[in-house]
Amino acid sequence: MEGAVQADAKIRSEYGTDPGSRGPGCSLRHFACEQNLLSRPDGSASFLQGDTSILAGVYGPAEVKVSKEIFNKATLEVILRPKIGLPGVAEKSRERLIRNTCEAVVLGVLHPRTSITVVLQLQQCLAAAQAASQHVFRFYRESLQRRYSKS
Repeated sequence: MEGAVQADAKIRSEYGTDPGSRGPGCSLRHFACEQNLLSRPDGSASFLQGDTSILAGVYGPAEVKVSKEIFNKATLEVILRPKIGLPGVAEKSRERLIRNTCEAVVLGVLHPRTSITVVLQLQQCLAAAQAASQHVFRFYRESLQRRYSKS
């Protein structure tokens, strides 16, 4: 009887049905980040989560067009570029979501009448691009906190 229980436990752990084991569907995807890859942006990073890879660049604070100027805070612009082709409705929707999320984090009142531009380029998107973009902005928020806590 004891041998049958051990054999059953071994089979359950091999197939991921054991409550203590993590099956292939329950495991976390690998995450990696590399900073300052690009020379022209003020800040840049590459993010990898599972099969999704995003390259991000942050420009600013810089001068803003008069039509986009906000007198008491910085204007935040997010540009999401797909791997191939022009941005569609889905990318524009994600841009708006990311911009709304970042406006709560970016310290725009420190730089009124300026522009902060965040450009995201999808390098490879086989998994959840939105989850990877959230990590981009977590990194951006932390880098802004480090930058402004020094002064």
